[in-house]
Amino acid sequence: MRRLGRRLFVDLDFDGRAGRLDELIALLRDWPEAEELNLSLAGWSAPARPAHALPVWLGTSTTAGRAMTRVAGQAAGWFLTYPTVDEYRRAGRCLDQALALAGRLPTAVTRSALFRCCISGSREVLKKAAGLLAAHDQALEALVAGRPAGREDGVTRAGAAATARRRHLIGEPQAIAERLAGYRAAGMEHAVIAFVPVTDSSRSLEVFAQEVIPILRD
Repeated sequence: MRRLGRRLFVDLDFDGRAGRLDELIALLRDWPEAEELNLSLAGWSAPARPAHALPVWLGTSTTAGRAMTRVAGQAAGWFLTYPTVDEYRRAGRCLDQALALAGRLPTAVTRSALFRCCISGSREVLKKAAGLLAAHDQALEALVAGRPAGREDGVTRAGAAATARRRHLIGEPQAIAERLAGYRAAGMEHAVIAFVPVTDSSRSLEVFAQEVIPILRD
């Protein structure tokens, strides 16, 4: 780990991220005294030990490999990244199985999902948001798969945008509330939402609070 200006860089191979994540979770679960942490991080300052164990929330983009095993064994909360409703329902069943193997109840882990949200009555704005989010998703998939960014593998731009509409919250308030209700029926208890465009996020948050949440409550 090294510092450059205000930015922190971690010199790790992408394939080694799972092992380092396990180390960080262990650190949060058994918080050392500040002096011990300073030694391990070569002079970085650290807060004092908290009075209670910190609840660890883990996000996953898949249910394969060690992801759900780690969540079931160590997490207090979990969120799935950009899922469709069907994907979220299947992931919930995978988590149920992993929790049973770990000897924990299905209610031991709070269930959430991560979304990008564009809330607007303008078809042009929504179309642009779907295109931008589709490009973002494709770039993320390329990074995880280790292939060059920009390669579409036969997926059309229109098809990618349609998929983005199933993975994100794009639409008018009523439509977004209906989408969230679908995820809630699939087992979601919380939603983690990032608004796009970022420059209009304050206004989007106001609209969400004033128009989407009341529909969900009803």
